Amino acid sequence: FRGGLRFDIAGLPAGKGVGTAELSFNVSYASSGLETKTWSIGPYGGDGLGDPEVDSGSAMYAACDVSVDNYVAATMDLRTIGVKRLSLSGQVLSDLDAARAQGSRFSVAVKMDDETGPDTFAGIDRYDQGPSMVLRVTCVAPVD
Repeated sequence: FRGGLRFDIAGLPAGKGVGTAELSFNVSYASSGLETKTWSIGPYGGDGLGDPEVDSGSAMYAACDVSVDNYVAATMDLRTIGVKRLSLSGQVLSDLDAARAQGSRFSVAVKMDDETGPDTFAGIDRYDQGPSMVLRVTCVAPVD
């Protein structure tokens, strides 16, 4: 029902602000029963600074609660298989700037909004399984 996605942002240029952010990933499996399900995507751990790859399962589950803070709310895109491209909005621009100032990692959480129902889920490919997960960030020069 929930998952964390970690991205290396070390290549973002210094001295430029974040203008846009787009997340793309492949959904390789969609179980039956997804016809009414939606997902929200937001900052992992509330600010995007955490690392889902080192967190325990219970810590990752908690860090993926994006019920309040989200970049995408109630998307239906994970109901079907294929590559998904989602424009992230709102707080993501300043969260990315803050993550760049803290280090070279930014993490995003994906959460099914209604986690009830037996074995109803969508499978997102890992980086080594299929089309790569990509966080595409456009930077802009500061205005003088």
